[in-house]
Amino acid sequence: MMRVGLLMIIIFSAFRSFGGEGVLKVRSQAVVYDKMITLGDLADFHLLPKSVENRISKIKLSEAPKNGEVRVFSSVALSQILRQAVKNIETVKIVLPNQTRVIGASARLSPESVKAQIITGLAQSCGDCKVEVVELQWPENIVYNDQMLWSLVGDLQKARGSFQIGLEIYNLSGDLNGEPNGKKNHYWLSGRTRIMAKVPVAKRNLMYNQNLREEDVEWVMRDITQIRDGVAEIEDLTSAYLRQSVAYAQILLKTYLVKTPLVTRGKMITLQFHSDKNWTLSARGVVQESGYLGDQVKVLNPDTKKVVVGVVKSNELIEVQ
Repeated sequence: MMRVGLLMIIIFSAFRSFGGEGVLKVRSQAVVYDKMITLGDLADFHLLPKSVENRISKIKLSEAPKNGEVRVFSSVALSQILRQAVKNIETVKIVLPNQTRVIGASARLSPESVKAQIITGLAQSCGDCKVEVVELQWPENIVYNDQMLWSLVGDLQKARGSFQIGLEIYNLSGDLNGEPNGKKNHYWLSGRTRIMAKVPVAKRNLMYNQNLREEDVEWVMRDITQIRDGVAEIEDLTSAYLRQSVAYAQILLKTYLVKTPLVTRGKMITLQFHSDKNWTLSARGVVQESGYLGDQVKVLNPDTKKVVVGVVKSNELIEVQ
């Protein structure tokens, strides 16, 4: 019997395994978290033996949609699957909507899943670092079940140290006609994060205008949660001098450093040519433009009067492929 928005199918079998009428009702919308969609993800059961319910629940339908994506099953497709699934049951009423929308989700809402999302968001802003949520205040009035969708609202990359972010929960539960009520609840989550990273620190007191040397710096794990300016990276320390003094054990920031070119226009350097046949040829050359480590610069070969382009390898060497 077909009604608006609802298809009801009653299946009778010649086999009698229990008394009374069981009901298998498929929801109009469902949220799934695993890699495969099973009937148990879509259906609610009433008055079915547990053994039958367990068997039906494990029937696989298809691969689950990815996080945020939707897959739609028609009532015709589902009824064909269910006819086979309940063929050994005396009387089962199967209630199907016109279609069932299956929404993929990455994780059920919990303090742990929220922490994991905050950690992922923060890690994008600090590269090779270790992020930890050391405190998360969880509201007691949160209303949630695993058939609701949730999302964090706000820029997670700004959740450094003490933070407050929004949590939105979407209720997808539908009525008998399969219409979602669309209700959205908003909550505030607060807490504190800590970011640890291996950073360069001064091995001794360093003076203003001092050229930085490899032996002036060591790399150690430090708490960088409250550091807003960029921490110096290894390439920043090459051929640089200090624009300010730096105390012993202080973290070196990019703003403390002034880069100086490894090579400058007019400098005589060694040109090294490499071929595909694994031979190397060296010659002297005159730099035509300033460059830092790894930069491509033009170099004049005074013997041939030709200009070639090479990569700065040191203050004395430029490599040409």
